[in-house]
Amino acid sequence: MPEAPPLDAGLVNFRDFGGCPTTTGGRVASGRLFRSAHLSGLRTEAVSALAGLGLGLIVDLRHEGERRREPSRLPPGLDRRILTAPKDPGEQGEAPHVSALARAIASGRPAREIMIESYRRSPFEEDRVALFTAYFRRLATLDGAVLIHCTAGKDRTGLLVALTQALLGVHRDDIFAEYLRSLDAFDALAASLAGWLDAHGLGADAVDPALLRPLIGVDRDYLEAAFAAIEAEHGSIDAYCRLRLGVDEATAQGLRRRFHI
Repeated sequence: MPEAPPLDAGLVNFRDFGGCPTTTGGRVASGRLFRSAHLSGLRTEAVSALAGLGLGLIVDLRHEGERRREPSRLPPGLDRRILTAPKDPGEQGEAPHVSALARAIASGRPAREIMIESYRRSPFEEDRVALFTAYFRRLATLDGAVLIHCTAGKDRTGLLVALTQALLGVHRDDIFAEYLRSLDAFDALAASLAGWLDAHGLGADAVDPALLRPLIGVDRDYLEAAFAAIEAEHGSIDAYCRLRLGVDEATAQGLRRRFHI
């Protein structure tokens, strides 16, 4: 089993999202499916640990502007294994929780309401659909492990991890349990958002904590909103993956062969 990076080595919200039982009585393999927040602040120990994970693919879900501001620090050679969105959709190149904060401050609307709207839209946004399609195509034939990340590793990453687990037959309760584990990184993610506030002339003490909590954390209702939108449009997660993302039965079977034990 690969050794996880030290907790103080700059790799935030990192974990293996394999190891779950499946609805067919099997189990998803451990040591092959990883997730995290951004990779720009890694210290030497974390870079070395990443090199030992056997990564064949890194999925960077950030917008182009985020990637420019905080370029990833990776072991040699891994920069050639990165999958990114084919185009930047706008939103000033910010993470969803940061965009939601800006909109909440400007409009006075509840941040939680804005986050739920963002989750409802996300499965159908053009750049997400294109990136998810490419990801599943690569994943089915991948030689090695995969690491999915965005800026905080909780919203965009949370949705793609949930879709991956759903296709692998993980029970929905376990999907939500995995999603909610990002709450364990709340303090580190709060510190990161405080940096954004300072950069925009807004001290964290000047912003109502009740506004920040729904943005920094995760909420079951957020992912429920994404799943409900998918099911309203397509009837099921499997149908969405087939019709929107091109995950036909052969691809789905390939995924299960590679990641079931």
